[in-house]
Amino acid sequence: MNTLIFNETIKELSLKYNMQDIDVIDLLVASAIEIFNSPIQILIKENLVYMVKVSNNKKISLNSNTLKRLSSLFDDKLKLTGKRVKINLAKKLLKNKTVILFEVIKKLDNEYLCTFSEIIAFLPFSNIPNVDLETYTVGSKHYGVIYSYSYKDEKVILNCKHNDVELEKIKSTIFNVKITRVNRYYGKRVKVYGLDIPNKAIINNLKMIYPNEKIIFFRDKNV
Repeated sequence: MNTLIFNETIKELSLKYNMQDIDVIDLLVASAIEIFNSPIQILIKENLVYMVKVSNNKKISLNSNTLKRLSSLFDDKLKLTGKRVKINLAKKLLKNKTVILFEVIKKLDNEYLCTFSEIIAFLPFSNIPNVDLETYTVGSKHYGVIYSYSYKDEKVILNCKHNDVELEKIKSTIFNVKITRVNRYYGKRVKVYGLDIPNKAIINNLKMIYPNEKIIFFRDKNV
C-alpha cells in the first residue's frame, strides 16, 4: 500500500474513533497477529507500507485480499476501543462539571457535530435555546456545561446546560470590566452586573452574542 494512502486511512480512523494514530496502527498489528498466528511488524520501504512476519521475514502485502481478511477483526477492535475511549472522555467532562468552550464543525438534521475539549461528539438541537439556534453555524464557538451523555450507534451524544454559562460568554467579549453575574431572560433581555458600567461601544459588542435580546447593565452594589 502506498505510504500516503496508508497515512490518510489511519488519520481518518483516528478521527472517527477519537484515538491516536499509533493506537490505530497497534490495533491493526494486533489484528494481523491473530489472523496470521504469528508476530507481525509494519515496515515502510520505497514509499510502500507492508507487513512482515517476524519469524521468517516473509512480506505480507496490504492489498485488497489482506485487508479483507483483516477488516472484520480490525473493525471490531476499533469499535470496542473507540467506544471505551469516547465514554471515558465523556465521563471526564461529566465529572468535571466545568464550563467548556466547544466548536460546531457540522450541522446535521437534528443535531450538531462539535469538538468538546478532547472529544468529537453530537449536540442535539433540543439542547439549545431557540433564540440562540441561528448563532450555531459551522465554525462558531460556544460555552456549555456537560450534565449527561449517551452512547448510541457508535457515537457519543452530549447534553449541555447553557443557562449556567452566560457569565463566561460575557467575559469572553468584555475584558476591561469585571462582570459579577448575569441573568438572562431568553428572547427578551439580558441583565449584566459588574463593578463598572462599560461604554456604549463595548455594550454593543454583546449584540454579537445576544442579537435578539435587550442588554441592560447594572453596577453590582453587593460586591
